[in-house]
Amino acid sequence: MMYELRPATERGVFVFGSGVPGRNSPPRAGFFVCGVSMSVWRGAIPYFSNEELQCQGTRIIRLDERFAAALPDLRRRWDAPLYPTSVCRTPDHNRAVGGHPRSMHLTQNPERATNGTMAADLAWRQWPDDEKLRFARLAWSLGWSVGLHDGFVHVDLRTAVGMTKAVFVYGQWSNPFEQHRVTD
Repeated sequence: MMYELRPATERGVFVFGSGVPGRNSPPRAGFFVCGVSMSVWRGAIPYFSNEELQCQGTRIIRLDERFAAALPDLRRRWDAPLYPTSVCRTPDHNRAVGGHPRSMHLTQNPERATNGTMAADLAWRQWPDDEKLRFARLAWSLGWSVGLHDGFVHVDLRTAVGMTKAVFVYGQWSNPFEQHRVTD
């Protein structure tokens, strides 16, 4: 199956896929992006629906192209479903939910050199502790910063905008492993 991502303007179409037209399979190792070079995507990406990606207050989807490529790769390498609880947030919605004013979830972020959202919160409350640690280590190894919370894991691509990669406690964290175990 080929996946189409419409860029911010209608000048072109980005295509994610296995490279074999008509093949009914998700992207694999070495998946490619072809089309017009753009920096903002406004639509679904492989493995994730519009409903999962959109701002919960406004339904807007605005993804930085680096994030739009990296999140499906993280999902593919994890090899199991991931369930976003928060991805895109407009500045107004971010304020309404008490988000950080320079959050990497922001669809518009004048404080950071992003072209859209560069963060996702992924549900993991029901996962065993060893699975949480394994996922956090995988995300870290792929360049993601990782925020640990009992109910979800926050992942973002802060290094893409010149920030230091980090593992941090994000709200309530009562699990037995500590931050340093993610980076070891």
